[in-house]
Amino acid sequence: MKSLLLLWVGCSAVGTLGTIPVSDTPTGLTTDGDTDQVTDPPIDPPVPTDPPDPTDSTTGDTDPPEPTDPTEPTDPPTVPTETGEPEDTACPPPPVVVPDVDRVVDCNGGGDFLTIGEAIAASTSGDVIGLAPCTYNERVDYIGKSLDIVGMTGLAADVVIDGGGAGSVVTAAGGESYGTRIAWVTLTGGDDDAGAAVWVTEATLDMQGVVVTGNGPSATMVGVIAGRLRLLDSVVDGNAVTAGGQALEATAGSFHVRNSLVDCDGGGQGIEQHNVTLLVDSTVTCAGTAAVLIDGGEIHAVRSELHGGDVGLNALDNADEYNERSYLRNSVFSGTEQGALLQFMHAEILNSTFIGERNGLEYDGLRSDSWIANSAFLGGPCDLLGDGDEYLLEFNGFDNENDCDVVGATYTVLGEPLFIASPLDVQLEKGSPYIDAGDSDRDHDDRDGSQNDIGRWGGPLAREP
Repeated sequence: MKSLLLLWVGCSAVGTLGTIPVSDTPTGLTTDGDTDQVTDPPIDPPVPTDPPDPTDSTTGDTDPPEPTDPTEPTDPPTVPTETGEPEDTACPPPPVVVPDVDRVVDCNGGGDFLTIGEAIAASTSGDVIGLAPCTYNERVDYIGKSLDIVGMTGLAADVVIDGGGAGSVVTAAGGESYGTRIAWVTLTGGDDDAGAAVWVTEATLDMQGVVVTGNGPSATMVGVIAGRLRLLDSVVDGNAVTAGGQALEATAGSFHVRNSLVDCDGGGQGIEQHNVTLLVDSTVTCAGTAAVLIDGGEIHAVRSELHGGDVGLNALDNADEYNERSYLRNSVFSGTEQGALLQFMHAEILNSTFIGERNGLEYDGLRSDSWIANSAFLGGPCDLLGDGDEYLLEFNGFDNENDCDVVGATYTVLGEPLFIASPLDVQLEKGSPYIDAGDSDRDHDDRDGSQNDIGRWGGPLAREP
């Protein structure tokens, strides 16, 4: 049995477009001052004590620490009840805080400039450009300057940037660094297979409170190569993604998706990643093949939902000694075939739920110190399909006894979980055998102090639905 020591801090704003909670940092880990940046865990931690922090990550990401954002307040947590359903104590979304601006753009003539491009040309790195309510018929290129471009009302619907089908709506491809942001705008009318709405290469860009809609038809809506993109409090939906394409794609780059909604809109994947993806308090859907495809990279998913056509999460690595990591916490993975497929990964899975018609979770070639606990598996022939090797699997719940080629499972709970509305609502109804059936170690307790509930809404990292 492993020990887990975590302290929940902050307040969730899942499903709202507010700012980010001040901290999700487990006890024993430190932050560098940025509410999203947690000190990186070691690549190969020793087998048993506390797992590395799931709320920020990054194998191969050597970017410097980010500046502190002082605008993110702390709110009290909500308290779940013994039925598995949290009490209605959800906090309201924090207010949007628009920074003071150095230059104002207003296409109606009420500002310093008529176009965003003119304001960028007149600015220097570190400047803040405010956009007055208007529809700006132009494409935005940061031209190597680390600028903060913000809608001045804090509402994406008030400021529309329309690319007119002439290429990517926003481009950061000149080495732009931390502090480069586009916030509280709608991006539409983009048409470029590399990134119809946003294209980032060898640069860093934050998108906050942004709505990406009405772009394409293109293979990718938001594309990153050798760069870093954070999608915060944003929505990517209502675009035209070509068959086999994806809403977000990163090659040799990283995504941090927090409190956001992403849909593949006719493509094959919601997110395709070849390096590192961090999902926190987010939902990714794709009626095509997979909600998230990780090919030769790693994923950290915390309090997130991945619903795919065939599979929720398809995470693949090579059969070598450098197994990438899949840290899955308090998340839901569903697909018509499988909830998730993990191959040649180091897996640490806690309090998550996997649902598929063939199997909930299939794993193959996991690293020997992988750990799966307090999680629920629902499938057809096999709730959980293993590879015949032994791993640490404890306190997991199965809808039936058909766990196939699974070795080493202990403290298993069998029975119908009694979800409210699977797979979109996996709260446990009263009388579920999964309530108080997880690990009895106090470090795993639910936030109300009761014993761990198996599945997505149990354990110390759970928050209100």
